[in-house]
Amino acid sequence: MKVGRNDVCHCGSGKKYKKCCLASDQAAEQSKVEKLLPRTQASRETADGETTDAETPGFGMVAPRAVSVPAPEPPDPKMNAIMVRSKEFEEATEDVRRELYIKTLDEPELMDDEMAFEMLSQLYRSTIESDERDVWDNMLEQLQQRLPDVYAVSRKYYLGWQITNLIAGGQRERVKPMAQEIANLADADVDVYARIVDQLAYHGMLEELSEISHIAWPQIKDSDNIVWGKDNFAQWGADCVVFERLEQAAELSPEDPEFMLRIQYYFEDLHLEQFSEYIQSIGGRSTRTFSLNDFKISTRRKKDKYGDGDDQRELTSESKSALSSLLNTFVDYARRIEEVPYTKASLASTNIYSYICGRVAGKLEPRQSLLESMTNPRKKAQPKQKPPTNILCPDRNTLDRFIAEQLHFMNPLQHQAAATMELMPVWLRFLEAKGLLESKLHETTLKELGKLQATLCDLFQSNRSDPALSENLSRWNGTTESTVAERD
Repeated sequence: MKVGRNDVCHCGSGKKYKKCCLASDQAAEQSKVEKLLPRTQASRETADGETTDAETPGFGMVAPRAVSVPAPEPPDPKMNAIMVRSKEFEEATEDVRRELYIKTLDEPELMDDEMAFEMLSQLYRSTIESDERDVWDNMLEQLQQRLPDVYAVSRKYYLGWQITNLIAGGQRERVKPMAQEIANLADADVDVYARIVDQLAYHGMLEELSEISHIAWPQIKDSDNIVWGKDNFAQWGADCVVFERLEQAAELSPEDPEFMLRIQYYFEDLHLEQFSEYIQSIGGRSTRTFSLNDFKISTRRKKDKYGDGDDQRELTSESKSALSSLLNTFVDYARRIEEVPYTKASLASTNIYSYICGRVAGKLEPRQSLLESMTNPRKKAQPKQKPPTNILCPDRNTLDRFIAEQLHFMNPLQHQAAATMELMPVWLRFLEAKGLLESKLHETTLKELGKLQATLCDLFQSNRSDPALSENLSRWNGTTESTVAERD
């Protein structure tokens, strides 16, 4: 994923990329280019740095041209003042930082977008640590009222932080208008919008998620900026229509014109047979039974340009269809039996599907990094893991790698990762209830996954932006025992 100049920096500083690592990244890139450029005879330098006379074939020596060095520009007083204030803020204590922020609001020549964003991003982190979210909200409100043009530049980031604070503070009734604002920006920054979708889904905020899906879909559908993943947002919109009907205890029927009109808002060319099967499964009305024989793996030889290749494993198309149907039934089970919100269960089920397919395909095997393979080519690759005893049952090592990929610093999907881990005990209970998992394997798997859960608890406790992630994981499997499970 390419980091934009105005995006939050990938190093985790909280600053915008252009004010943090952009210069060093550009310098590193320029250094690579310069090493590749040939040095011409005319620009050769001696060891002590002096330029030698250039040689022109057949014409003897040519005197080097004099190079005029432009006079340095006089310092910009405004930029100097901005740099002084920024340094002062960086070195100040928390109380002084808050005072400097308020002071800078009265100095619009200093409080530009860069200054406001850097100050508010650092104050945001400190206020969530001290559980003073309302203090930060008030400071942001002052920026919005007093310098609305400055606020507008980075408003999408501020709205995301505000939504997190409101949910954490139990003020969900105030989330909807802010989520609607972000939905109206979906085409401009779909990554910010997608994170809000995940967050609302995790917290079971069905009404808000349904509304922003309806607002954002026309923009996403017709966008030239979004080149992949559009169907994921359409699926969320249609799922919300289904979940709202189920919460109203209404029957799902493809014969209901009003219901189908709302579904076709997202899927104009709807495959009715598949959709009918879907609403039967997710509505708890499917009579289909499953066995492990429904989930078969196909192997094919994938050759490279030299005729060599590896065996590629994947679920057959029939097995993928069966897995989707099983997971739809799981969402129904999680809601009716375990009282998990539909949206949260759906968030986890999508990840479970990706995890199972990825494990079968060998995408979660231990492997050398590119750097390791270049610096130590003789090092033996780690042995491949044995095929799982039960294709539907997770194992600690591959699930660990799957979740680690979701928490990559460039685009961490915290709510997806948390929902997946949090609902693993529910998934195992569901499998055993369906006769797809033996009790003994259920018990040993749960014990092993408890060690991974404990590690994730520590991770989420260190990031207090959404405290529900660590709080919910600490009650994993209905107890707090796993949070103190022995780690390897």
